[in-house]
Amino acid sequence: MCPNFWVQSKYGIYGYILKEHAQTELEKCLIEVAKGNKYVSEFLEEDLVVDNKNNNDELSKLTLSERKIVELIAQQKTSKQIAESLFLSEKTVEGHRSNIIEKLGLPKEKNTLLIWAIQYLK
Repeated sequence: MCPNFWVQSKYGIYGYILKEHAQTELEKCLIEVAKGNKYVSEFLEEDLVVDNKNNNDELSKLTLSERKIVELIAQQKTSKQIAESLFLSEKTVEGHRSNIIEKLGLPKEKNTLLIWAIQYLK
């Protein structure tokens, strides 16, 4: 399943919500789109905020989902805990972890991503 839900018309995108907030936002989104308005998740800005004191070069290599996972890893959450909080399977989180390690060029050693995330984000 893709990380976001889209409400799309023949002419473009009118509504955007994050999967992890779909239960609370889907109805609001559909109502606004039905009125002819655009709707963007109220949580999107929160999820896009990256601490400005950090160098954003490394994080810019990652997707929004991957950045969220790195943030949770820095909080020392397990893959199971991350999966539950983002409504993903544990296998999907493990796949994201592998992709993040690859994108960041980290060594494939135990806890390398945890160590990087704690140093980089704290």
